[in-house]
Amino acid sequence: RHYVTPGPDWLTIAFHLAWQGTLAGEMPFYLQNNIHSLHFTTQFSEGLGGCNTLRGLLDSLLVGDGYAWANFELRFRLFSWTMAGAECDLGLNPFFDMGLITNPYRLDEIAAATGASFNELKSLATTLHKSAGAGLKLGIADTYILSLEGGKSFSSNDGPFNLAVSINYIF
Repeated sequence: RHYVTPGPDWLTIAFHLAWQGTLAGEMPFYLQNNIHSLHFTTQFSEGLGGCNTLRGLLDSLLVGDGYAWANFELRFRLFSWTMAGAECDLGLNPFFDMGLITNPYRLDEIAAATGASFNELKSLATTLHKSAGAGLKLGIADTYILSLEGGKSFSSNDGPFNLAVSINYIF
């Protein structure tokens, strides 16, 4: 994660680059969808997609043995005020997210079971998925952030427009 304030304090450029994969051995099938984080912003995160990783894609859409993803945001503080003694901010954050499966899980077995072509499955599994959208953030006392984010995938295969209400930023 990295944050840059290029000049005015009401604008922050934020980005997050992540990779998760198996370095040795074989991960059990029941852990394929777990995405681990050193900085917990949500209770759980499973697979790429949804409001925790790739906003604008269906929740937990992409599952594999290795993931790579990136999130880019412009964070604008639109205005601030004081309410009941607490400093409050309203922010807008347009975003662009992208991610892919770097190591598909057992494609040969899936091809044999479904009759699909291995090369076609590999091409589908390793496609770069992209989405864009914007969020509104209501910050209260620098400790509580209510988030409303809407995003749309660049591909119709990744789902329709998604709207999510959550707490905090995803990074």
